Amino acid sequence: MKLIRFKAKLNEIHSIVRLDMVVFERTSGRHKAALIHQSELHGVLKNWCDENGIQYRSYSASEIKKFATGNGRASKDLMMATCKDRYDIAPIDDNEADAVHLWYLNSKHLI
Repeated sequence: MKLIRFKAKLNEIHSIVRLDMVVFERTSGRHKAALIHQSELHGVLKNWCDENGIQYRSYSASEIKKFATGNGRASKDLMMATCKDRYDIAPIDDNEADAVHLWYLNSKHLI
């Protein structure tokens, strides 16, 4: 059901904001169950993008960190501080900081 609800949410978002690209962080980690769940969601996402003619791109956590800080093993605190210093965006948490850096990383590749 989670995968079906995820696809329905993608359709809902796409009906409100016409997406032309989706960018996300690749699956990683040590916990088998979480890896499987993330991989399933990424599979649904990629399939949905293909069905809707939407480009997608993924980056590893270390790629995002290296782009943001120059260090592929940067801490969450450093990622947040760099987001504030570089883009003048004060993220509410490390996830938002990662998303901001991911957006700028992908924008760089589009130029």
